[in-house]
Amino acid sequence: MSRVLRRPAVVGHARRLEVPSPGAVPVELRALLEAERAEAFERGRAAGLEEGRAAAAGEVVRLLEGIRAALQEGIEALDRWRGSEADRVVDLALRIVRHVLGREPVETAWLIERVREALAAIDDAPLELSVHPEHVGPLREALSDVTVRGDTSLAPGEARLRGPWSSAELTFDAACEAISEALAQDAGGLRT
Repeated sequence: MSRVLRRPAVVGHARRLEVPSPGAVPVELRALLEAERAEAFERGRAAGLEEGRAAAAGEVVRLLEGIRAALQEGIEALDRWRGSEADRVVDLALRIVRHVLGREPVETAWLIERVREALAAIDDAPLELSVHPEHVGPLREALSDVTVRGDTSLAPGEARLRGPWSSAELTFDAACEAISEALAQDAGGLRT
Protein backbone atom coordinates (compact mmCIF):
# COMPACT_ATOMS: atom_id res chain seq x y z
CA MET A 1 0.00 0.00 0.00
CA SER A 2 2.87 2.27 0.60
CA ARG A 3 3.65 1.99 -3.00
CA VAL A 4 0.18 3.24 -4.05
CA LEU A 5 0.43 6.31 -1.90
CA ARG A 6 3.90 7.23 -2.88
CA ARG A 7 3.88 7.06 -6.60
CA PRO A 8 0.91 7.59 -8.75
CA ALA A 9 0.78 5.54 -11.78
CA VAL A 10 -0.46 7.14 -15.03
CA VAL A 11 -1.88 4.91 -17.55
CA GLY A 12 -1.97 6.32 -21.05
CA HIS A 13 -1.46 9.91 -22.00
CA ALA A 14 -3.11 12.81 -20.18
CA ARG A 15 -5.71 14.78 -22.17
CA ARG A 16 -6.31 18.40 -21.91
CA LEU A 17 -9.67 19.97 -23.07
CA GLU A 18 -9.70 23.56 -24.14
CA VAL A 19 -12.37 25.83 -25.62
CA PRO A 20 -11.40 26.57 -29.15
CA SER A 21 -10.76 30.20 -29.92
CA PRO A 22 -13.18 31.95 -32.33
CA GLY A 23 -10.58 31.97 -35.00
CA ALA A 24 -10.32 28.19 -34.71
CA VAL A 25 -13.94 27.64 -36.04
CA PRO A 26 -13.78 27.37 -39.77
CA VAL A 27 -15.13 30.41 -41.64
CA GLU A 28 -17.69 28.35 -43.62
CA LEU A 29 -19.15 26.86 -40.42
CA ARG A 30 -19.23 30.26 -38.76
CA ALA A 31 -21.09 31.77 -41.77
CA LEU A 32 -23.58 28.86 -41.76
CA LEU A 33 -24.24 29.31 -38.01
CA GLU A 34 -24.66 33.05 -38.41
CA ALA A 35 -27.10 32.57 -41.32
CA GLU A 36 -29.15 30.06 -39.28
CA ARG A 37 -29.23 32.41 -36.31
CA ALA A 38 -30.34 35.36 -38.48
CA GLU A 39 -33.02 33.23 -40.19
CA ALA A 40 -34.35 31.96 -36.85
CA PHE A 41 -34.43 35.54 -35.54
CA GLU A 42 -36.39 36.74 -38.58
CA ARG A 43 -38.87 33.82 -38.33
CA GLY A 44 -39.49 34.64 -34.66
CA ARG A 45 -39.80 38.33 -35.39
CA ALA A 46 -42.24 37.73 -38.27
CA ALA A 47 -44.33 35.33 -36.16
CA GLY A 48 -44.40 37.87 -33.31
CA LEU A 49 -45.40 40.70 -35.64
CA GLU A 50 -48.19 38.60 -37.17
CA GLU A 51 -49.45 37.60 -33.75
CA GLY A 52 -49.34 41.25 -32.61
CA ARG A 53 -51.16 42.44 -35.73
CA ALA A 54 -53.88 39.82 -35.28
CA ALA A 55 -54.32 40.78 -31.62
CA ALA A 56 -54.40 44.50 -32.48
CA ALA A 57 -56.89 43.92 -35.32
CA GLY A 58 -59.16 42.00 -32.96
CA GLU A 59 -58.94 44.79 -30.41
CA VAL A 60 -59.69 47.43 -33.07
CA VAL A 61 -62.74 45.47 -34.27
CA ARG A 62 -63.99 45.15 -30.69
CA LEU A 63 -63.50 48.87 -30.03
CA LEU A 64 -65.13 49.86 -33.33
CA GLU A 65 -68.16 47.68 -32.57
CA GLY A 66 -68.52 49.42 -29.22
CA ILE A 67 -68.21 52.86 -30.83
CA ARG A 68 -70.69 51.94 -33.56
CA ALA A 69 -73.21 50.67 -31.02
CA ALA A 70 -72.81 53.82 -28.90
CA LEU A 71 -73.21 56.09 -31.93
CA GLN A 72 -76.27 54.18 -33.15
CA GLU A 73 -77.86 54.40 -29.70
CA GLY A 74 -77.13 58.14 -29.58
CA ILE A 75 -78.58 58.72 -33.06
CA GLU A 76 -81.74 56.80 -32.18
CA ALA A 77 -82.15 58.76 -28.94
CA LEU A 78 -81.62 62.04 -30.82
CA ASP A 79 -84.21 61.04 -33.44
CA ARG A 80 -86.75 60.20 -30.72
CA TRP A 81 -86.09 63.50 -28.97
CA ARG A 82 -86.18 65.51 -32.19
CA GLY A 83 -89.48 63.90 -33.19
CA SER A 84 -91.13 64.65 -29.87
CA GLU A 85 -89.72 68.19 -29.74
CA ALA A 86 -90.64 68.91 -33.37
CA ASP A 87 -94.28 68.13 -32.66
CA ARG A 88 -94.26 70.39 -29.61
CA VAL A 89 -92.49 73.23 -31.42
CA VAL A 90 -94.89 73.08 -34.39
CA ASP A 91 -97.88 73.12 -32.05
CA LEU A 92 -96.49 76.10 -30.14
CA ALA A 93 -95.67 77.99 -33.35
CA LEU A 94 -99.18 77.46 -34.70
CA ARG A 95 -100.76 78.63 -31.44
CA ILE A 96 -98.59 81.76 -31.59
CA VAL A 97 -99.57 82.39 -35.22
CA ARG A 98 -103.27 82.01 -34.45
CA HIS A 99 -102.96 84.30 -31.43
CA VAL A 100 -101.09 87.02 -33.34
CA LEU A 101 -103.27 86.84 -36.44
CA GLY A 102 -106.43 86.96 -34.35
CA ARG A 103 -105.29 90.23 -32.72
CA GLU A 104 -103.77 92.05 -35.68
CA PRO A 105 -105.96 94.37 -37.74
CA VAL A 106 -106.24 93.25 -41.33
CA GLU A 107 -105.75 95.69 -44.16
CA THR A 108 -108.29 95.30 -46.92
CA ALA A 109 -105.59 95.85 -49.58
CA TRP A 110 -103.72 92.80 -48.27
CA LEU A 111 -106.90 90.69 -48.48
CA ILE A 112 -107.61 91.93 -52.02
CA GLU A 113 -104.07 90.89 -53.06
CA ARG A 114 -104.54 87.40 -51.58
CA VAL A 115 -107.90 87.00 -53.37
CA ARG A 116 -106.37 88.14 -56.70
CA GLU A 117 -103.59 85.52 -56.28
CA ALA A 118 -106.23 82.84 -55.70
CA LEU A 119 -108.26 84.05 -58.72
CA ALA A 120 -105.13 83.72 -60.90
CA ALA A 121 -104.76 80.11 -59.78
CA ILE A 122 -108.43 79.18 -60.29
CA ASP A 123 -109.67 78.88 -63.85
CA ASP A 124 -113.38 78.61 -63.17
CA ALA A 125 -116.53 80.73 -63.56
CA PRO A 126 -118.81 81.92 -62.07
CA LEU A 127 -117.02 82.51 -58.80
CA GLU A 128 -118.45 83.45 -55.41
CA LEU A 129 -116.30 85.07 -52.75
CA SER A 130 -117.29 84.89 -49.07
CA VAL A 131 -115.60 87.35 -46.70
CA HIS A 132 -116.15 88.87 -43.27
CA PRO A 133 -118.93 91.47 -43.56
CA GLU A 134 -116.52 94.41 -42.95
CA HIS A 135 -114.68 93.59 -46.20
CA VAL A 136 -117.71 93.19 -48.54
CA GLY A 137 -117.84 96.78 -49.84
CA PRO A 138 -114.13 97.24 -50.69
CA LEU A 139 -113.90 93.78 -52.29
CA ARG A 140 -117.01 94.36 -54.45
CA GLU A 141 -115.38 97.54 -55.78
CA ALA A 142 -112.00 95.85 -56.40
CA LEU A 143 -113.34 92.62 -57.94
CA SER A 144 -116.22 93.34 -60.32
CA ASP A 145 -116.24 89.91 -62.00
CA VAL A 146 -116.78 87.98 -58.72
CA THR A 147 -119.92 87.78 -56.57
CA VAL A 148 -118.95 88.95 -53.08
CA ARG A 149 -121.09 88.11 -50.02
CA GLY A 150 -120.64 88.52 -46.30
CA ASP A 151 -120.09 85.51 -44.00
CA THR A 152 -119.96 86.02 -40.23
CA SER A 153 -118.25 82.63 -39.74
CA LEU A 154 -115.12 84.13 -41.30
CA ALA A 155 -112.75 86.31 -39.30
CA PRO A 156 -111.56 89.65 -40.66
CA GLY A 157 -108.88 88.91 -43.27
CA GLU A 158 -110.30 85.50 -44.20
CA ALA A 159 -112.07 84.51 -47.42
CA ARG A 160 -113.51 81.51 -49.27
CA LEU A 161 -113.55 81.44 -53.04
CA ARG A 162 -115.88 78.90 -54.68
CA GLY A 163 -116.67 77.97 -58.24
CA PRO A 164 -118.48 75.06 -59.88
CA TRP A 165 -115.27 72.96 -60.07
CA SER A 166 -112.79 74.47 -57.65
CA SER A 167 -112.42 76.36 -54.41
CA ALA A 168 -109.80 78.17 -52.33
CA GLU A 169 -109.72 78.51 -48.55
CA LEU A 170 -108.04 81.75 -47.58
CA THR A 171 -108.56 81.24 -43.85
CA PHE A 172 -106.09 81.34 -40.99
CA ASP A 173 -106.90 77.71 -40.17
CA ALA A 174 -106.13 76.65 -43.76
CA ALA A 175 -102.85 78.60 -43.68
CA CYS A 176 -101.90 77.04 -40.33
CA GLU A 177 -102.76 73.58 -41.66
CA ALA A 178 -100.53 74.15 -44.73
CA ILE A 179 -97.71 75.35 -42.46
CA SER A 180 -98.15 72.32 -40.20
CA GLU A 181 -98.04 69.92 -43.16
CA ALA A 182 -94.91 71.61 -44.57
CA LEU A 183 -93.16 71.45 -41.21
CA ALA A 184 -94.15 67.81 -40.75
CA GLN A 185 -92.67 66.98 -44.17
CA ASP A 186 -89.45 68.82 -43.30
CA ALA A 187 -89.23 67.06 -39.94
CA GLY A 188 -89.84 63.71 -41.65
CA GLY A 189 -87.05 64.41 -44.13
CA LEU A 190 -84.65 65.16 -41.29
CA ARG A 191 -85.40 61.86 -39.56
CA THR A 192 -84.33 59.70 -42.46
